[in-house]
Amino acid sequence: MKNVITGAAFLGSGGGGSIQAGKALLKECRGKSFTLIHKKEMDDSMLICSLADFGSISSFESGQKAALLSACSAMKEIAESKYGKKISAIFPIETGPENSIAPVLVSSYTGIPLLDVDSAARAVPALNLLSLARS
Repeated sequence: MKNVITGAAFLGSGGGGSIQAGKALLKECRGKSFTLIHKKEMDDSMLICSLADFGSISSFESGQKAALLSACSAMKEIAESKYGKKISAIFPIETGPENSIAPVLVSSYTGIPLLDVDSAARAVPALNLLSLARS
């Protein structure tokens, strides 16, 4: 996973969080496991959600794990109340050291599978630059 952080830093071209933030989140995952699923395992009835942490690469705070898990809990509540469905998978919103690892952390703590997709092929300064925004 440390190689994922380094590769995500290169591919993110300076965005998507700092290497230190990615390593800090990875440290929180120690001893945990997560399920990685391929897009071929998905079907149209499944609800998937993206997950990211936005802000300056210098703004990583010690409470990131709690904030990410709280955000996921809120997403789960919205999904169940609005759509009557459980979240089937989560995925990273962009490539970067922190935003590639944040969904791993959430997946490892919640048991929600991590979907193996690339929604931007890089870090993005705005959500409208995602390939998903074109759909």
